[in-house]
Amino acid sequence: MLWDLVIDVLMPTGLPSRKEREKKNEKHPDTIPVEVQVPGAFKRAMNESGELDEQAIAVGVLRQGKQRSVLALVSGLALFEVLRPRRSKSLPREFAIAVTPHRVVAFAMSLWAEGTDTTTTLVRIKRGERGSWPRDLVRILDRSKNILQNGATLEVAGERIPVVWESYSGTEELVDVLVG
Repeated sequence: MLWDLVIDVLMPTGLPSRKEREKKNEKHPDTIPVEVQVPGAFKRAMNESGELDEQAIAVGVLRQGKQRSVLALVSGLALFEVLRPRRSKSLPREFAIAVTPHRVVAFAMSLWAEGTDTTTTLVRIKRGERGSWPRDLVRILDRSKNILQNGATLEVAGERIPVVWESYSGTEELVDVLVG
């Protein structure tokens, strides 16, 4: 036991123990924590949370907005899009989408938070559905990629919503499932 303490002091891993993670989660019982860098973490977290009545096939994080080009960012034109946001009222600005065999469910997100070290980024999915649709009424259209981010149009029950996502968030699997 003493050696464990010495090793932890001299060579800290930076990763919180399971007890520490559970203690942090007690502070936020209305959210589902997800470590972004862990492959399959979103799907695993949603399946273990009990929020869905079926197993999730794919889960990812999307944000409403248009894909920005490098030229727009360098020239400052992207600032106009930020100042003049046009977004759908049926979904939150940043949201998680879970696809089950029979439906697609949207959940609101809380702000991203850095973990105890620089390698852990934690995001919290808010409990409670923000929207639910039959699976055949939700699809991804006009998928595109650039150096900075990925973009597409999310069609939800006939409404078309421009969305973007980061490559590292594991959302690619979700997009692949919803491409119609």
